[in-house]
Amino acid sequence: MGSPDRSAASLWQDYLFLTNEMFKFISRRELDMFYTLLEQRAGMQPLLEAADMDFQQSPAGKELFSQLAATNQRISDRLKLVYNQAVRQLEVDQSYEGAGLGAGARLDVQR
Repeated sequence: MGSPDRSAASLWQDYLFLTNEMFKFISRRELDMFYTLLEQRAGMQPLLEAADMDFQQSPAGKELFSQLAATNQRISDRLKLVYNQAVRQLEVDQSYEGAGLGAGARLDVQR
């Protein structure tokens, strides 16, 4: 995502940006883009682990981590919502399957 000599503040800002973008795309239910951003964010982990830890204790770092925690919670809540809606839709779909025949097949029975 960047050169190894980038500042910790810059790396964390990029991480926050990706996190905010993830929230936008999960809110739109654009899961492919959400997962792409998630992979990019995960790819930043080694850079963040190697970065200077002083930023995390600074006032700017604490503010950034506060924003990050709030956005991560919103993402988590949205993922639960998307999951629950998918489960509910699957249950509805399965309830219409009946005994393995589609609804149209049952209606087309000749008497």
